[in-house]
Amino acid sequence: MASVGGVAAHTRRVIARMLLVLAFVIAGLLLSAKPALACSCHHYTPSELVAVSEVVFTGVPRAYVGTKLYDTIVEFEVRTVYKGPLAPRFQVQAIGGHGPSGGLGPGCEYGFALGRQYTVFATDHDTDGTPNTNGCLQNVEGPINAATYGLASGQTPARSDEALPLSIVAAFAIVALALISIARRPRRTV
Repeated sequence: MASVGGVAAHTRRVIARMLLVLAFVIAGLLLSAKPALACSCHHYTPSELVAVSEVVFTGVPRAYVGTKLYDTIVEFEVRTVYKGPLAPRFQVQAIGGHGPSGGLGPGCEYGFALGRQYTVFATDHDTDGTPNTNGCLQNVEGPINAATYGLASGQTPARSDEALPLSIVAAFAIVALALISIARRPRRTV
C-alpha cells in the first residue's frame, strides 16, 4: 500500500506543478496584454460628421510637414472651405498616419497621398491649434456634394499668387546683375 500512497503523492505533486505553471502562463499573458489597434469606428451620417467637425474643406495635400510617433502633419492647398477659417493653406494632423506612404494608418491604412484631392473633416480635439483627423472621420477622396452633408456650397479662399513675389525678386536680381556687369566693363576711350 505504501507504493499506492507514493504514487498518489507523486500525482498530486505533478498536478500542483502543472497548475503552478499554468498560473504563471496565464499571469504572463494577462500582464503582457496590450490594447489592439482596431479600425472600429462610429459611422456618422453626413450631418453628424459635419456636426462633430470644426473644419471641413476640400484641398490637395502638398507636403508632409511633420511626423510624430503615430501621426503625420499634412499641409493642404485649400480649394473650398465649407466650415472653419477661410484660408488658402491648412495643416491637418492625421492621427494614426505615420509617414508619407499614401496609406498612412497602422492597420486602418487611411491617409493622404500628395497631389490628390480630398475633402477633410477635422476637429482640434487635443487643442494644440492643428485640427486632427483620422480614419473614423470618413475623409473623402475628391470633392463632396455639399447639400448631401447639409452644407452651403462653400467658399474659395483668396489666393496670394506665390509666383508673383518670386518673379519680382528675380526681375530685380537680373536688373542688378546687368547694372553691375555694365559698371564693371572697361570703358573705351577714343
